[in-house]
Amino acid sequence: MKDGKSSELDKVLITWLKQRLSEGVELSRDLVREQARLYHEELGLNYQCDCSSGWLRRFKQRHGLKLRAVRGEKHSPDKEAAAAFVDERTNYNADETALFWKSTPRRALATDDAESPIGYKASKEWVTVLCCSDAGGTHKCTILVIGKSLRPRAFKGMV
Repeated sequence: MKDGKSSELDKVLITWLKQRLSEGVELSRDLVREQARLYHEELGLNYQCDCSSGWLRRFKQRHGLKLRAVRGEKHSPDKEAAAAFVDERTNYNADETALFWKSTPRRALATDDAESPIGYKASKEWVTVLCCSDAGGTHKCTILVIGKSLRPRAFKGMV
């Protein structure tokens, strides 16, 4: 391994990298490059280091590091630490679904000796329904219904 002008920066950065990896922190390219910039400034090194993607590639080659895809969910999030930053009253979740309001059942009861019941052509008329609430479930927003017409006849008297 060539011991070049970046050896001091490399030593500090590889120590930080190993510490963070032992803590189970997932390190991205951008995070490593930003940390290298910070250490370069802190150490007051007298050469210019742009911490580019090329610099990172060479750093990884020098130290036998590889970028691997993240798989699975080995670690659970720290809910207590997140509670300091996340307020359940300001964290909302919304989800949409299709409601086929004219659809007939796809299954019907029949006796063992009877043939399969004859069905009807499936209606493709639907409305989109959006539900939203805060993380604590204390504030539930009004359900939003999106359809083709302003006041569908099927909803007469409901809205």
